[in-house]
Amino acid sequence: MKKKKRLTAPLTTVANVMGTIFGRHTAKAKRPAQDELAQAYVGIWHFVDGPTNKKHSLQILSNLSIKLDGQVLDGQIIGVTITTLTFLDHYGYQLKINADETGPYEIYDEAEDRSYQILKPPAPKTEPDDSKAAPQ
Repeated sequence: MKKKKRLTAPLTTVANVMGTIFGRHTAKAKRPAQDELAQAYVGIWHFVDGPTNKKHSLQILSNLSIKLDGQVLDGQIIGVTITTLTFLDHYGYQLKINADETGPYEIYDEAEDRSYQILKPPAPKTEPDDSKAAPQ
């Protein structure tokens, strides 16, 4: 009985060392949760369908449901990264919202095999600063 205990302790130590060396027991790097990543996509995004020249709105709600022109799309979010949110509709087609450091910039519709540029809101108009005018 004592021989088994003596062998078990060294084997456990060797297993722990090997696991550490080969990364099995190393702590995984923390990644932001998908819900946190998805919050960067929440909002109302407008785009124009080129062939019809019709303006559409895509709304991503905080509960991660998606509306197109006010109608809830049937499907689910299947992936979220810093650069892409992927939605799978009930027909099996993907809708991808691509983003960069400034936010979402493009919507790709797999069903239509078409990309749509997200319309950015116009920059706010600024009034000239009269305090910097040269004295007369």
